[in-house]
Amino acid sequence: MAKQTIVDELRECSRSFGAASAERKLALLAKLTRSERLTARELRVLHDTLQFIRAYPDDANVRRAALELATSFRARVGRLADGADTLALFDSGVPGSKIAHPFSYDVLLRMVELFPGCLEVDWQEFENEASLSDSLSVVLAPGEDQGLEDPSLGLEKWSARCKPDSARTSLEFLLALFERAGHAPRVRAQLWDACSVPVLYSLDAIGSGRIEVELPPRRIQFQGADLERERFPLAPEIRKALTVPPPLPRAAARRVLDVALAALCSRALEIYPLTFASDDDVRLVDCGRGIAIALVGVKPERRSALESLHFFLVLKNGAPIAYGPASVLFGCCEMGINLFPEFRGGEIRWIYAQFMRVLHHALGVEYFFLTKYGMGEDNDDAIASGAFWFYRKLGFVPTNAEVETLARSEEERMTREPGYRSDRRMLRRLSHTEAFLDLSNGKRAPLDLGALGVAQSRFIAAEFSGDRRRAETECLKRAARALGIRDLARWPADERRALSSLSPLLLLLPTLQLWNRNEKTTLVRAIRAKAARSKAGATRSFTTHPRFEGELRALSDV
Repeated sequence: MAKQTIVDELRECSRSFGAASAERKLALLAKLTRSERLTARELRVLHDTLQFIRAYPDDANVRRAALELATSFRARVGRLADGADTLALFDSGVPGSKIAHPFSYDVLLRMVELFPGCLEVDWQEFENEASLSDSLSVVLAPGEDQGLEDPSLGLEKWSARCKPDSARTSLEFLLALFERAGHAPRVRAQLWDACSVPVLYSLDAIGSGRIEVELPPRRIQFQGADLERERFPLAPEIRKALTVPPPLPRAAARRVLDVALAALCSRALEIYPLTFASDDDVRLVDCGRGIAIALVGVKPERRSALESLHFFLVLKNGAPIAYGPASVLFGCCEMGINLFPEFRGGEIRWIYAQFMRVLHHALGVEYFFLTKYGMGEDNDDAIASGAFWFYRKLGFVPTNAEVETLARSEEERMTREPGYRSDRRMLRRLSHTEAFLDLSNGKRAPLDLGALGVAQSRFIAAEFSGDRRRAETECLKRAARALGIRDLARWPADERRALSSLSPLLLLLPTLQLWNRNEKTTLVRAIRAKAARSKAGATRSFTTHPRFEGELRALSDV
C-alpha cells in the first residue's frame, strides 16, 4: 500500500469509532511510524489528522500511538530535501515548519521569552524599513541613529553588527531596544506596531508546533462511539448547573495563557483580550465529556469603561480546539467562537452550548448576540463556513425582518428541493443582520455603545472645548462628588482609573444627583470591582443596577 494511501486512509477513518475502528487506526499508525519518508502533503494531512485523534482518542493505545508518531515530525521535516516541499509546509503549523505574520509588539515580547531564537524579522518581506528606522531613532542613545543613515548597511546588517551576544536574533535585539527606551508601554507598542514589521516564526522549539500545544488534562475522555450531530435545545443545557471555580493561582494561570498564546501563534492568529490577558483572572471550567473552557479577563489597565471583555479557549482532552472573544454588559454578550478547521463538525452544537453555559453561570449572561460581521457581512471566512445557517440551526434569530423573510423562503426551497444549499451570493444577502438568542424573556437587550461614545465626545467638546486632559481631571472630580466619594485620594490607582474612564458618562446621566444613597453606593462598589483581580463581580453588579442601566439606555437613544 502506498504511503499516501495510508495517510489518507487514516484521515478517512479518524472520525469513526468503536473497537474495529480503534484496531484499524492502530495498524495504520504503526505503518506510518515505520515509514521513513513522507511528502510535505502527507505530513500536512497527517498532522491535522493526529490533532483530531489526540482530541478524540478511541482508547489509551490509540492516543499513545498518535502522540508518539507526532514526535517524529521535526525529523521528518528535516529530511525534506526539496525546497518546494519545505515551502509546501509554510503556515501549516507542523513542527519544524515556518509561519509568517506581523505579530504585535506585546505578543512578540512574550513569544521571544517562550521560544527564544525562533522569531526573526522577515527581512526579505520588509517593504518599509524606513518606518522602523524612524521609530528606532527615538529609542537609541544620542548619536547612535547616525549608524542608521549609512546606506551601505541597511537595517538587517546594522542590527546584525550591533546586537549583543545575548540576543539570538535581530528581532530580540530590536524588541529589547524598545523595551529599555523608557517610553510608556503603550507608546513603545505604538512605535513598533506602526511599522508593520514582518516576522518569520520558525516552529523549531518543542511546544511550538500545533500538535505539541496542550494543557494536560486531569483525565482523558475516550470516544467509544461515533460522534452524533445532536439536536438538543440549547436553553436547558445552558441553564444546567455548573461549578465555576475561582481564578487559578498565578503560576497555573500563566501556563494556561502560554498554551493559548502558543496555540494561536502557531496559526498566525492573535486577539486583543489574550494579548492583554490578566494572569490574576483565569478560570478553567470543567464542562464534562473532556471539554474544559478557559475564561480569561483582561488586565485592569486595559479594561473598558463599561463592558467586560474576555478571551476564552476551548480544550478537548487538553488540545486547543476553539477560541474567541466575549464582551459582556448588562447580561448581554457579543460573542464569536472560532473552531479550528481540524475539529469542525461532530459535537459542535454541544461545544457551543458549553461555552454559553460558562458565560451564563460565570458572568450572568442571558442574551447572546452576533454582529453582522459574525454572520458573514464583509467576512469571507464566515461566508465560506455558512455561518448564517449554522447559527440559525442553533436557534439564533435575525434582527433584520427582511433577512428573516429571506431565510424562511430559503428553508421552504430546501424542503421542496432536497440537497439544495444557499450559494455564496445568497449567504451574503443573509449576512446583513445581527442575530440573537434570548434566555431572558425579553428583559435583556444590547446597549448601543457607539451612541454612548459619540455622546461622550460631544460632551467633552461642549464642556471642555475638546481638551481631553482637562476633561479627565474635571470629570473625575465631579463624578466623585456626585457619587459622594470622599476618600478618592486613598483609592488604588486601578480603581481611580476605572472611575475616571466612566466619569464623563456618569456626568451625562440626567438624575445622578437625585439617586438615593443605596443606588450610589452600589454603583461605586461595582466601579471599584472593575479593578479587582477578577472582573466577574463588576459584571454582575452592573447587571443588578437597573437605574444605571436604564439611564444609559435613555442616553444612547438620544
